[in-house]
Amino acid sequence: MPNGPGETALRQARAGMAKEPGGTGAAETIMADEEGSSMADKLSPLDYLLHRGESHPATRSAFLNLEILDRPADWGRLREALDRASRVVIRMRQKVVVPPVPVTPPRWVVDPDFDLDYHLRRVALPAPGTLRQLLDLAEITLQSPLDTSRALWEAVYVEGLEEGRSALLTKLSHAITDGLGGIALFEQVYDTERDPAPRPMPPVPVPRDLTGNDLVRASLRRLPETTLGAGRRWLGSAAGTAVRLVTRRWGSPTRRAACSARRPPRRRRCCAGGAW
Repeated sequence: MPNGPGETALRQARAGMAKEPGGTGAAETIMADEEGSSMADKLSPLDYLLHRGESHPATRSAFLNLEILDRPADWGRLREALDRASRVVIRMRQKVVVPPVPVTPPRWVVDPDFDLDYHLRRVALPAPGTLRQLLDLAEITLQSPLDTSRALWEAVYVEGLEEGRSALLTKLSHAITDGLGGIALFEQVYDTERDPAPRPMPPVPVPRDLTGNDLVRASLRRLPETTLGAGRRWLGSAAGTAVRLVTRRWGSPTRRAACSARRPPRRRRCCAGGAW
């Protein structure tokens, strides 16, 4: 049974965190096949449905997390934390590439044009910076569509909240993670201490400049082999069905021979009415 997106993200994050001291990161947690991508990079039907749903307000599946911080955050440390999270939870750097013809599933691909400053924004509430103003901003952020040509998440750091506080809005599509994967993400953003020791930065995942046309060409190159395999399976299935139909109608040859041996010879009558 395939894992959900949250389990995949959590597994990748834990693998990346375990490798950080040795200088390797989440880019190594996905094993590539002969086409340079992994089975995990193929969108499941549910993930693709969630991805397609971003184009219509009634079917958007993104969720938003609102956190109120007791004081203004260090912008440099916050940016570094989200940069680290995007290297560990690799879905945060991947975009969806859809083939123009549905001959192969869409793929998650590390975006070669990934820009952290596009996904992480910094705004300030106008005075007095009430909770109502913050919730109104969160509502607008949640209702706004995600750009499906980029990684499906965004974060907004909000300054100017009353009583010297700040806030962080994090919006993610359900196609990249759920609550379980969100835990793995926030493990990279937050520390258990106010002034922790710096953590090592994992390497940047290797980007791939892959288009929908590339997916179609790769699928067509595999088409003869795929067609031959499907033909063999179809012929094998047809032959098995034919054998079952014959044996069901007439029985096996051994059984027919045994029935013929037990059957008494038929007596014939001549035209005069006497038996031979």
